[in-house]
Amino acid sequence: MAHLEMDILLQTALIDMYAKCGRLDQAHEVLEKLPIRDVVAWSALITGYADQKQGYKAIICFERMQNEGLFLDEVTFLCVLTACGHSGLLSEAEVVFANMIRKYGIVPMKEHLTCMIMTIGCPGDFDKTMLVIKSMPCSHHSAVWIALLGACKKWGNLELGMLAFDRAIQLEHTCATTYVLMGDIFTSSGMQENAQNIESMRFKYASSEKDQKLMSGLM
Repeated sequence: MAHLEMDILLQTALIDMYAKCGRLDQAHEVLEKLPIRDVVAWSALITGYADQKQGYKAIICFERMQNEGLFLDEVTFLCVLTACGHSGLLSEAEVVFANMIRKYGIVPMKEHLTCMIMTIGCPGDFDKTMLVIKSMPCSHHSAVWIALLGACKKWGNLELGMLAFDRAIQLEHTCATTYVLMGDIFTSSGMQENAQNIESMRFKYASSEKDQKLMSGLM
């Protein structure tokens, strides 16, 4: 039994190596020959397909995992969502995300939320993005709005970017990424004074946080 487990471990490492090198046919071939295909092996292959923007093949692997009755965890879903995002498979990503919550009872982590918003925001369909955010059980998480802010920066959506910025700092006002993204959006829009104001806000909150930590250490 120990020999079998060691062999599976080595073969899984081989799948991971082939996948990271982009040699997905070889990775898939090794996986098919495994006597026991576990979540780790499948996830390594799915990650490889995600990196090569072969989302549909990642979806096929994901469906096979379900058919084989494997226990799907947070990492598996993140791999599949990433694959959908890299390949622009918005509808597929929405189905995977919904099933993760409703069927498998997995609470989305920051990484899941970020991946979903970036996937939806990439086509620039911000109306749909907002509808999806409002339907999310974790719309109160700052990561959702920071991810949306990143999509706004990419597509130059100033109005929605300002909304995302306001929501993000209400939830977490000390995250430097939020200010940097908003500053970049203002700069790209030719609003240099606004960008400088955002930078001042960032340093203000950063200084305030340092003072609070210092006072806490003295008490």
